[in-house]
Amino acid sequence: MANSLEVVQRRQKDYLQSDEDISGYEEEFESLFKEMQAIGYGCSAQKS
Repeated sequence: MANSLEVVQRRQKDYLQSDEDISGYEEEFESLFKEMQAIGYGCSAQKS
């Protein structure tokens, strides 16, 4: 499971490095966040 989190963080860095399309990044991040929730991550992060 830590591997999944690593992959997400690596993808996140890639998107942040190329901020040509911010809305595309936000869209992708939303789907990644849902993936994370599905495998148990993000649940505690969604308190706000």
